[in-house]
Amino acid sequence: MGKREKRMYREAIRNCYHWARKADKDTIQAGSVQSAIISAGSRLQAENGEHLSQNVSN
Repeated sequence: MGKREKRMYREAIRNCYHWARKADKDTIQAGSVQSAIISAGSRLQAENGEHLSQNVSN
């Protein structure tokens, strides 16, 4: 697994986080931002296979 996949993984999480921050700041909670990041990460793992999660943790 190359550096490109790791970079895509980080960018997807970062993009999801920024999208959440742009949402209505009065209604969005820190927990919902966190769950949005988690859902983006798990969606990427499902698309790219289990070995992605092992490489990201390295």
